[in-house]
Amino acid sequence: MADLLTRLGVPTDIRSWFDIEDSLFTFGDDHEHFGETFHRVPTTKNLWTAGNHQSPEVIITFSAMEAVAYLTLNCHLYSKPYNLLFIAIGNLPHSWQLEWIRLRYKNRKFTLVLGKDLLGRLCDVFIAARICNKVIKMTYTDAMVKMSYRGNSHIFDPETITLGKVERVLGIRTRIRTKKPASANSFLEQLSIAAQVRPEKCAQICEK
Repeated sequence: MADLLTRLGVPTDIRSWFDIEDSLFTFGDDHEHFGETFHRVPTTKNLWTAGNHQSPEVIITFSAMEAVAYLTLNCHLYSKPYNLLFIAIGNLPHSWQLEWIRLRYKNRKFTLVLGKDLLGRLCDVFIAARICNKVIKMTYTDAMVKMSYRGNSHIFDPETITLGKVERVLGIRTRIRTKKPASANSFLEQLSIAAQVRPEKCAQICEK
């Protein structure tokens, strides 16, 4: 696992902070498994967490490795990067998970680090709404997404739907941010691409 993370460009201090010892990340009743040619993310009602549970900022991802990749690529954006709390929810969010997060981490700043694809953007909306104790009904019909909130409904183009747009159209405000990679669907994918294109640069990062 250490050799694989080195090739990906994950610095040793980030590996130590996440306490990565092997290729498995525990979600209580299941595991996320990351390897050379595969990445298995569980579908579970449990969570994986890493970091400071008293942190003012909570970052939510689908997987532990996405959290590792995000911090590797964005560590410079945080004055105290090792004071963050990361939570991975698995393949799909469950209402029970989000209710627990909402009650356990009140008055925190939330950042959603999910994919740029339609699933990731829809999960942005679902998760942000539930954390703010709001229920948005979603349906997918004729290649369009219909969302309803308190009697206000709107049909969205799946290609352009974002949390910000849904908030403006439906008249809600979650104050939850989303972060998307510039050139890939996920930060882990972006990190993998960078490692293939510039392996010598990744090696230099890990040596610092």
